[in-house]
Amino acid sequence: MKALIDSGYNAPMVYRFCSTFNGALPSKGDDKVGSSRKIYQRGKIDSSPTDLVRLETGHLKLELYSFLRIGTVDGRPPTETLRGYCHFPLDYAEAYYRQLTSEDRRREVDRRGRSKLIWHLPSGRRNEALDCRVYAMGALYVFAGDVCDFLELEQIEWGVFWGHAEARIAKALDVSASGA
Repeated sequence: MKALIDSGYNAPMVYRFCSTFNGALPSKGDDKVGSSRKIYQRGKIDSSPTDLVRLETGHLKLELYSFLRIGTVDGRPPTETLRGYCHFPLDYAEAYYRQLTSEDRRREVDRRGRSKLIWHLPSGRRNEALDCRVYAMGALYVFAGDVCDFLELEQIEWGVFWGHAEARIAKALDVSASGA
């Protein structure tokens, strides 16, 4: 399992915390939309035994926003598996969904006159739900990458990853049911 802890506020404290918990990794988001980087990169941190995960949050936000558009004509949950379909508890308040969709992309011209897309959070809006969902997706990519590395695959193959995960879960359930 993996957990990503945003190290943007107090990096030294986050690095110390993560170094004591197996599976907890400090991370930093980078919302450069359209960059050619992978969705995540791992790198060493000076004077820390743990890796830093850099997430391309711009890409993850684009992916999430496209997933939020997946649905059925009648508004009911799909009967078959739809990649990326988002399931939410029925009791989530409207405020959660406002946070989840709080940012939009805008074109901005930098000092050199180059046009680029940026993610914009309007003044007064909260985005904690969006940040949490994006970091959870990032953690899934890191975990899937580790599993695919273990299986000696060159890139993440989602069908293989989910098949492996389902087999591990089934095995764990069998062990717990047998009392071993």
